[in-house]
Amino acid sequence: MPARTGEEYITGLRERAAEVYICGEQVKDVTTHPAFCNGVRTLANLYYMQHDPTLRDAMTYRSPTTGDRVGLSFIIPRTIQDLERRHTMMAHWARATWRLG
Repeated sequence: MPARTGEEYITGLRERAAEVYICGEQVKDVTTHPAFCNGVRTLANLYYMQHDPTLRDAMTYRSPTTGDRVGLSFIIPRTIQDLERRHTMMAHWARATWRLG
């Protein structure tokens, strides 16, 4: 599956809604519910990072089977370089979510 955008992630949550309850209340839409919307927005921003032209090569790689850009979190490291690329991608995510470094 090609790298998704944040909007595709949010649309997927809406179209394939899980049955979610919080404090006995059924959540109709996790993308707008106050308990979940900030987390959803954070994850959507991580997906958008894959499409940022300045980060695309650090966040994605070309699938050897389809040629599509795929998130580096899915790469099976076969070389030290693969592992280093995956580390770099994870470091970008860490800085974006925890403001590290």
